[in-house]
Amino acid sequence: MFQTSFRRRAIALAASVAFAALSSGAALAADGYQAPPAPIAQILDAAPTPSIAVSPDRKILAQLGRENLPSIAAVSEPILRLGGYRLNPRNNGPIEARSAWMNALS
Repeated sequence: MFQTSFRRRAIALAASVAFAALSSGAALAADGYQAPPAPIAQILDAAPTPSIAVSPDRKILAQLGRENLPSIAAVSEPILRLGGYRLNPRNNGPIEARSAWMNALS
């Protein structure tokens, strides 16, 4: 008795979640891309906090600027997954989406 009612509720819940997911996906596809609110876009576009490197004798401090988020082109490139490594098949090097590029030095 208990297992039957629990199973029915679980099936009803799964069906309602599936329906909600399909209907929201159809609504998003009909509307196209939706831009986030301005504060969220400003946070995502802000420059990341720079890294700091100190010389071994502790007399020189380097401030290293980093890239923000990778571009859509870099994320959508094909990758080879070999032994835990992610390789770019065009240059047999690391993929750009996971590389932290430095772009400033002061």
